[in-house]
Amino acid sequence: MRIKTGRLVLLLILTAAVTLSLAAMGLWLYMDRGDRVIVEREDYEELVRIREENGKVPKIRDMIRDQYLRDADEDAMMDAAYRAMLESLGDPYSRYMDADEVTKLRDSLNNNFTGIGVTIRATDKGMLIVSVIPGSPAASGGLEAGDIVLRVDGKEYDSLQDLTNAIRGEAGTTLTLEFQRGEEEKTRSVNLVRGQISDVTISSSKLAEDTVGYIRISTFGDKTGADFNAALTALEKDEGLAGLVIDLRDNPGGLLDQGILVADRILPEGLITYTLDAAGAREDFTSDEAATPLKTVILVNEGTASAAEMLAAAAKDYGIPVVGTVTYGKGVVQNTTRFEDGSAVSITHAEYFSPKGASIQDKGVMPDHEVVQPESGEDAQLDAAMKLLKD
Repeated sequence: MRIKTGRLVLLLILTAAVTLSLAAMGLWLYMDRGDRVIVEREDYEELVRIREENGKVPKIRDMIRDQYLRDADEDAMMDAAYRAMLESLGDPYSRYMDADEVTKLRDSLNNNFTGIGVTIRATDKGMLIVSVIPGSPAASGGLEAGDIVLRVDGKEYDSLQDLTNAIRGEAGTTLTLEFQRGEEEKTRSVNLVRGQISDVTISSSKLAEDTVGYIRISTFGDKTGADFNAALTALEKDEGLAGLVIDLRDNPGGLLDQGILVADRILPEGLITYTLDAAGAREDFTSDEAATPLKTVILVNEGTASAAEMLAAAAKDYGIPVVGTVTYGKGVVQNTTRFEDGSAVSITHAEYFSPKGASIQDKGVMPDHEVVQPESGEDAQLDAAMKLLKD
């Protein structure tokens, strides 16, 4: 069943706020007495219709107030109602977040939070770890991208948000995480100590005796575009560089606009990506002619997702080699609306495509040069990228 747009708003304002809405819309003609408002008939009929469609919400709330044996937290009750509306869509990317969850999401995008240092997504296989921050408690404990989280402190979680909340906590506290690796049937377990995760989204260096520039993008946060531009500008000043490797492996995505800024610096003038919404409306995102002169190779893997996949798909269409394994396959965009109380609703509203029209959703990006990392620990994907730059 498709939920109508007006219902979420109605749940937030309900009875008293109707009067305020009428005033804001210019429908409040005059007040006859202290408790009476006169409106046009068509506006009154619209209010009656909305009340009939959503009448169970205030009725159920009143029933709980009048009949429930114990005290009820009405804020928690309404939060649960909002959350259930989004969960009913069956879309893992559309969700309701309370104010605390919004703050945690913002910190996570900028790699500044307390936890164990993993990014998890809900999949058909279960709660999949798609990336592990190097040097984090999760990395020290041996967790890897591709592991499936089964339980935290002995409890299973069906909700990704609930699982995330269980993993996070105060720095210095411990948790026991049970997981499954690959096709193994056995359950593994590890005890981890939560820590403060603070990792910049951009890191850069020079490789191969300073002949190749290397930029790793761990996620796309608020400042990723500007930080990438600064790192690339510094590398471009070195006339001895033969090329550039951009490492998007285990990058779970983040802010699409920051991915666009990065793409603009490495692509020639033209289309970067475009989105299509439910009505078929198209929005184009383009780059200017100011592309880096450095020969570039992109590294990806199964943990490369969302905005990172957009960047890889665009690079591939423009002939920039993509090396690694097939990416995660998240090609949809969410529109996030913040409310005055700090909460927010994030709704999948569009799908994005490569410049040549390739779909990413549930498919991922196929690299030009597929290279699987060996178990020996050597970085065969980086080695392949370096070879391409030298050829």
